Amino acid sequence: MWRNLGERTEPWTRDPPFRYHSTWMDSHLDGFNDEPVEAEALQHRKHLKPQVVKEISAILLVALLVPFFSACSTSPWGSREADQGPRGPKIDRMDAVTSGGNGQAVLSLHKRYAYADACKFGLTLTNNLPYKITNIPIRFAAYTKGGVSYQDVTRNFFEIDPADSEYREIGFSGITCDEIGYVEISDPGRCAMGDLTRFSSQPGDCIRQLYIAQTPFVRLVKSRRDSTGRD
Repeated sequence: MWRNLGERTEPWTRDPPFRYHSTWMDSHLDGFNDEPVEAEALQHRKHLKPQVVKEISAILLVALLVPFFSACSTSPWGSREADQGPRGPKIDRMDAVTSGGNGQAVLSLHKRYAYADACKFGLTLTNNLPYKITNIPIRFAAYTKGGVSYQDVTRNFFEIDPADSEYREIGFSGITCDEIGYVEISDPGRCAMGDLTRFSSQPGDCIRQLYIAQTPFVRLVKSRRDSTGRD
């Protein structure tokens, strides 16, 4: 029935054999014809071109939208310290105080960011204690010049070895730096340092181990309230 790989004769006739055409045979056996391969590559390029155009369009769209959303951010704090343009804050700074008290840890407020409708401070806690500060939460409450409590925030300081320090920032929104009368500093308890653990410490226990360095940027008041809330 088969004369060769490319020809076939029907069993019921003796007519001259006809050519049996196969794409696979043409491309792999019969002289390695490149026409099917070129057709396949052309089809692939037709499919690939719209895909590449879509990917490039998506990249350009993201590049255009990122600055737009950055400019529309509702955060009053900005993104970097160097932002002191017309809408940026007025920044005042000084060296952090790292010593003072009676061998206590020193909390120093040494940066102030004055915004049009907010105020932010930068603080450093230096561990002058003979043991590690594993965790200490500190509460900062902003009071108006009339003595009215306006807003409070809490920041945690973690894993400070003796003689080491850690930097944190706090911010009060809706009030300017000039409108803040003073900031009261207290601790909500549950600190871990020395003999104190988060299960044994009570509000006021940990702040006794802190020395609050005074600063020209805002008046700081160390709370003396114990766990009962009394002075």
